[in-house]
Amino acid sequence: MSENSNTSLNHQLSQYVFRSILSTVGASIYVLADSFFVAQKMGVLGVAVMNLSMPLFNVMDGLGFLLGMGGGTLFTIYQPQTFSENIHANGYHGADHWTYLYFTRNFMGSANFTFTWG
Repeated sequence: MSENSNTSLNHQLSQYVFRSILSTVGASIYVLADSFFVAQKMGVLGVAVMNLSMPLFNVMDGLGFLLGMGGGTLFTIYQPQTFSENIHANGYHGADHWTYLYFTRNFMGSANFTFTWG
C-alpha cells in the first residue's frame, strides 16, 4: 500500500468518524429537547415513561442498523451479478422493505400514537 492511498484512507475514515460523532450528538440533543417538552406538558410521569421506553427505541434503532448494513452488504456482494437473478430471487431486497414497514407500522406508529393521544 502506498503512502498516498494510506493517507486517503485515513482521511475517509476520519470523515466517517466525525459524521458518526455528530449524529450521536444530534440524537442526544434531540432527546434532551424532547425531555424538556414532555416534562413541560406531562410532568414527571411523562418523563418517566419516556425514559423507560428509551431502551426499546435503542433496540429498534440497533435492529434497523443491523438490517440496513446487512442488506447493503448483500446488495454490494450480489450487485456485479445479474440483479433479478440474485436479489429478487433470494428475496433480500424485498425482505428489507417489508421488515422496515413492519417495524415502522407496528412499533413506532403505535408507540407514537399512544404517547401522543393516550
